[in-house]
Amino acid sequence: MTATKLFIIGFVVCSLIVVIPMLRRLPGRHYDIYHFLIGIYFRLLPENVHREQMLFLESNFHYFRKLPSNEKKFFLYRLMVFKSIKRFSGHNDMVVTKEMKQLVAASAIQLTFGLDDYMMIWYRDIKLHPEGYPFRLLNEWARFQGHSDPRNGVVVFSWKHFQDGYLNPDDARNLGLHEMAHALHHHEAEFDSNPHYSQQYEQWLYHAIAEYERIKNGEERFLRDYAATNMDEMLAVCIECFFETPQKFKEANPELYEQTCLLLRQDPLAMQARLA
Repeated sequence: MTATKLFIIGFVVCSLIVVIPMLRRLPGRHYDIYHFLIGIYFRLLPENVHREQMLFLESNFHYFRKLPSNEKKFFLYRLMVFKSIKRFSGHNDMVVTKEMKQLVAASAIQLTFGLDDYMMIWYRDIKLHPEGYPFRLLNEWARFQGHSDPRNGVVVFSWKHFQDGYLNPDDARNLGLHEMAHALHHHEAEFDSNPHYSQQYEQWLYHAIAEYERIKNGEERFLRDYAATNMDEMLAVCIECFFETPQKFKEANPELYEQTCLLLRQDPLAMQARLA
């Protein structure tokens, strides 16, 4: 690597060290500056760094393996941005490794890969517990696997259950996608950073209510009962099924499947067909 290249990388890294804490406090177009800087950094990184991260995702993230090579680079770029603007922490002396950060960030990029804004900047912190943890909700304590806290901008996961979601890629249960879906929806409700999402959500909701009522009435349906808790959970459970059992989803409710495709601007079945 030339001295000039090393100098540019050093300058960009120093700039990012200064800029990132500011951006965490200043939502908005300040992120254009950040994208410019990290775009330079990403292009100047040695090829072996990209290759190492690509190999890790190829081995550990099913969604990434199905992407064409040009989209894999785009996915990796988004992952780098997302990961760098979040604060990761572990509970009960849990050490959060770079691999854990990669996988949690990858779940967010998977969900938002079709959207223009993927950073969910209001959610600044991601906290990991080794396993299920006690959490107080409505004056009652329960054991949680994960939750999103829009008030404080935090997404929380049980690492055990997060891993289980990706170790079983076709059981329609994925904690990472579930909680990131909550975070995305709450972020859009507050900031409307993807105007398309807010507009399309009204159409999605129209079709989802009918499925919601079927679950409430005990009729035949393809979603698990938890989806009928409220419409936020309906969305999160739909998204789990959308990515993990898309064929079953489409066969059971083609209209709702199509609306979810339009909402997220991606189609898992089209991705599968492309690989066939």
